[in-house]
Amino acid sequence: MAVSPLWEKEPGAAKYGNFINYYQFNSPKKRTSLIPRHLLKYIFSSDKKEKVIVCLDIGCNAGNLTEALYQHFTDTEKQETVKSEMEYELQVLGVDLDPVLIERSREKNSFPNNITYKEIDIMERDQCYTTFRSYLNNFGKSMFDIIFCFSVTMWVHLNHGDVGLKKFLKDISSVTQYLLLEPQEWKCYRSASRRMRKLKCPAFQNLEDLQMKQTVVEDIGCYLKECGMEEVENFGTTEWHRKIILYKRVKV
Repeated sequence: MAVSPLWEKEPGAAKYGNFINYYQFNSPKKRTSLIPRHLLKYIFSSDKKEKVIVCLDIGCNAGNLTEALYQHFTDTEKQETVKSEMEYELQVLGVDLDPVLIERSREKNSFPNNITYKEIDIMERDQCYTTFRSYLNNFGKSMFDIIFCFSVTMWVHLNHGDVGLKKFLKDISSVTQYLLLEPQEWKCYRSASRRMRKLKCPAFQNLEDLQMKQTVVEDIGCYLKECGMEEVENFGTTEWHRKIILYKRVKV
């Protein structure tokens, strides 16, 4: 997929949320500051045999948040621990459908032994299955320990409708023990639509047909429950008024 001239000239024209300059106006710290640094140690502490925690970051963009999460959970920012003293090893797979962003992620990857980036359209089930299975097999895993999904649901919803969003939620629920989710509220949909109109880009064709609207965040939570996930904790709301919610798988 080549980068379009419009995308090069106008960074706000991102149909799938693949903004070229996203972290210039939404710093990773706006998310990580709300998440407990020892969250992963806490939720996986009951499994004393667990040595590797395997994570998936969906919609990783240029990798800034992916690396920030890795640093946050391993204390590398403060350099308080060394690898030999850590209770677990963290491995992260970051995926995005934009090849340009993935290339940027790879070029500036500060943790190549622990973070891997792949170009994947998360809605392509066969591609995801093959890539995820191959990655998980490297660590003797059948599913991810935790999936990070920050500000992705709206883009799936706008481009694939209610059916597509539910498919996405069902699919990711089936391959993880925990899900750390930051869903966008309905007002974000309207803002995205206005931005595309202002830039004279094609409209989101699914917008007017959506049934999950004003209560979309609550609707997502209800559907995740149908998928066997339960809400564990709400870590609060970001400066952009988006909740960061932890879900746990409760049935196989």
